Amino acid sequence: MDGSNFVAGASVLWSGAARSTTFVSATRLTASIPASDIGAVGSALVGVRNPDGQASDGQLFSIAPPGGLACPPTVWFTEYFSNVSLSGTPTRTACEPHGDPASRELFQLYGVGAPDGLPADNFSVRWTGRFPFAATAYTFRALANDAARIYVDGVLILTTANQGQTYWVTRNVTAGEHEVKIEFWDASGTANVAVDWRAIPAADALLFGISPTNSIDGKAFTLTADGLNYTPGSTVFWNGEAKPTTFVSSTRLTAAIPAEDVTHPTSVGITVRTPGLSITNVQIFTVGPAPAITALTPSSAAAGGPDFTLTIDGTGFVSGAVVIFNGVDRATTFVSATRLTVPIPAASIRFPGIGSVQVRNPGGIFSNTVGFPITTRPDPILTALTPSSTTAGGPAFTLIADGDGFQSGVQLLWNGSARSTTQFSSMQVRASITAADIATAGAVTITIRSLDGKVSNAMTFTVTGAGSAPTLTSITPSGAMAGGLAFTLTADGSGFVSGATVLWNGAARTTTFVNAGRLTASIPAADIAVAGSASVTVRNPDNQVSGAKPFTINGDAPCSPGQFSAQYFSNMTLTAPATLTQCEAAVNYDWGAGGPAGLPVDNFSARWTRNVSFPAGSVTFTVRADDGVRLFLDGVAIIDQWHDQPATTYTATRTVTAGTHEVKVEYYENTGDAVIQLSWTTGPPPTITTLTPNTAAAGGPAFTLTVDGTSFVSGATVMWNGSGRQTTFVSPTRLMAAIAALDISSGGTIPVTVRNPDLQVSNVQTFTVTGTVCSPGLFRAEYFSNISLTPPATRTACEETVFNDYGAGGPTGLPVDNFSVRWTGRFSLSKGNYQFTARADDGVRVFLDGVPIID
Repeated sequence: MDGSNFVAGASVLWSGAARSTTFVSATRLTASIPASDIGAVGSALVGVRNPDGQASDGQLFSIAPPGGLACPPTVWFTEYFSNVSLSGTPTRTACEPHGDPASRELFQLYGVGAPDGLPADNFSVRWTGRFPFAATAYTFRALANDAARIYVDGVLILTTANQGQTYWVTRNVTAGEHEVKIEFWDASGTANVAVDWRAIPAADALLFGISPTNSIDGKAFTLTADGLNYTPGSTVFWNGEAKPTTFVSSTRLTAAIPAEDVTHPTSVGITVRTPGLSITNVQIFTVGPAPAITALTPSSAAAGGPDFTLTIDGTGFVSGAVVIFNGVDRATTFVSATRLTVPIPAASIRFPGIGSVQVRNPGGIFSNTVGFPITTRPDPILTALTPSSTTAGGPAFTLIADGDGFQSGVQLLWNGSARSTTQFSSMQVRASITAADIATAGAVTITIRSLDGKVSNAMTFTVTGAGSAPTLTSITPSGAMAGGLAFTLTADGSGFVSGATVLWNGAARTTTFVNAGRLTASIPAADIAVAGSASVTVRNPDNQVSGAKPFTINGDAPCSPGQFSAQYFSNMTLTAPATLTQCEAAVNYDWGAGGPAGLPVDNFSARWTRNVSFPAGSVTFTVRADDGVRLFLDGVAIIDQWHDQPATTYTATRTVTAGTHEVKVEYYENTGDAVIQLSWTTGPPPTITTLTPNTAAAGGPAFTLTVDGTSFVSGATVMWNGSGRQTTFVSPTRLMAAIAALDISSGGTIPVTVRNPDLQVSNVQTFTVTGTVCSPGLFRAEYFSNISLTPPATRTACEETVFNDYGAGGPTGLPVDNFSVRWTGRFSLSKGNYQFTARADDGVRVFLDGVPIID
């Protein structure tokens, strides 16, 4: 899998199921696909999922029938494509009978039309079939407009280059059934293809080779002709003139060639005739130094490219030499005995394939033949814009677009409209952007279009309005262990705009705009490699920057209060160095047959250490493990079950003094299922008495929730609808929690609880979010008379689906342009993989449990 933004631990998904994956680089993964995955004809959707749960788009993998055949022997399995590159999923397939084996095996005359269901131009076809052959030599012939290729048993044996010209090749074939594959494409004009093959009769003589093949000294010599089916009385012919011949065997003849036949440079046709008048094919003998090609410049060209000059370097070229390109003589310039040049018109490289280059000296002396690949023209790729944003109402400027595959004549498109473009190289173009283009704020789509109509991927250029600086109120998480894995940082605040960037110590990080109050950013492992702290800010496209929030990178010191310092090892003996270290809120894992991200699914171990504040009294510890487990309190083992075992529960009760105590659990997994869970109980469970506030309006800003009650302990967490929120321990009777604006984006009731570090959970108190409340399975729709989802909503409603095509209009009660809508709903889904599809004009974002999956 080639792509971008892959990280260690990423998995290749095959129709939604993870496959054993090897991380090669940030742009390449490899995966092992078992035979069972391709057991049936069809297709599979292949994607990539990073360890943070973010998944790529899918690519279709086609599963053809065995041998590429879905049809009986001697019947073609035919695949029709609506492109000239035989790429993607066929438009249609069919089983089609072959022609008369005595005449044509395949003959299709489409004229100016095309096969059913395909465009009249720019289509391609592949025929694959299995046919019986005798043990003998066969001649394969092909004629095509525009071009065709023939494969036998998967080996390319023939490519046509010139329209209307018949090409042939002879191959020895063993007895039995062999696969024949024919590929054909048409770009424009008349379309036809004819392919056949015929066995050379066993009685016919064949000339496989001659020795020597060249004479440069002008002396008489003996010519050896090797072949098949020679009989006494067979004669070697020199340009049609019989030469004194000696019969050596049924596979070899020799002939005496006098000096007078090799005095002048020329090319000679050598044949053999048997007494039965069977005449062989021709082999070429050259008299005089033969030219030799050593290099071509350029060595290839892109199909559909412009005229160019081909330089041929070699030896033995003489004045009057002619370059033959794809079988056609070209106007040739003699530069020296080692160099020729020739102009190649664009028409000669219209279609992909393998061309041929040969040199013919005067007298008909030919050089070796060198292949000239005519490659599929690459799609342009856009990777960066400079600048990537500007302020509305600014002056005209030059936009620099970097990428690859930029060909002569490319254009930069500004929201689909071409701008005056200058090509600096195949990797950079520059375009003139007028003041009128940036008169108003908004997002602009930038693409690159080639002369052949191919369009690059899109990038967004942001035109921002002058506004106030963004405000950063919190970051999640706010700390990590030094040497930990890459992760996603969530930045909450206000005044964020599309194109805003999270800055890490002043350096931009890859950022996703969620809404005006939330951004997410990808933080690489290198950013937290060393203990210390980082300053996190947000910069809007108008270069206004928020205040800073600190991010703590913990080293060998313990994690924040209420967290375990976790160390994971790729062995069963806790042998350093750790593969992964990080801070974790709990030890509560049931991996099944899997394991922690980044570690093997078997043969690993882990250690969790945490300082816990206990009240004086009795504490009961409970561990459940598969396989081995040890639990230590203040360095003393209180549970020691270090052996292979199914998931088993153990308890130990100890009396502790009031204060901080070290709790450490060590664990290893051998094979099979993997389970490790730790909990403890001390005093009574926490109890909530009041919430302040206990209600908020849907769509309101973030706020701080005060939770009052009893039996709260340091490290307790406020749970919002079952998910932990950033919590501050004030006292045993009060906690405070940060509630994000996203948590109250839609009306309804939210259960609030408190979970102490010993995993005891309080009673439930209800928080009410006022506004339109919709039943589960319905969307709460909020319609805004602006394009930034800025409250208040013009109207709200409960809706069953999001399936609207307003045409040139808009929703009821809103303007026909410059509006925005948010639909939020809760749906009960069974476990499994789901594909989410969004179609929109203009912008769209899709969130699953608050995480953007389409943006």
